[in-house]
Amino acid sequence: MPGLGWVLSRSLYLDELQPAWPTPEKLWDWDVWMRMPQQRQGRECVIPDVSRTFHFGSLGVNMNAFFQDAYFKKHKINTLADIKLRHVERLKQKAYEEEIHRLLT
Repeated sequence: MPGLGWVLSRSLYLDELQPAWPTPEKLWDWDVWMRMPQQRQGRECVIPDVSRTFHFGSLGVNMNAFFQDAYFKKHKINTLADIKLRHVERLKQKAYEEEIHRLLT
């Protein structure tokens, strides 16, 4: 279940997202809003193999104990603070799809 944590630059948040952030009366959650084309603007979303965030709540508007146990309780989490991302260009859609196609043919 992606969308539970986002890593983005401070300037992206302050300059683009914060001024347009959905108000409480909106009928969608902020993570749904983040996936909308108006916010994504063609940007890619990379889902890591090992998350740097941990979902710890079992009660909430969109969470219950069943989903917490089924999806999040056993997730591994990275505990290293200084991670260097390498070769992220190959994760962009065109390069990624070419690599998947190469692997499958």
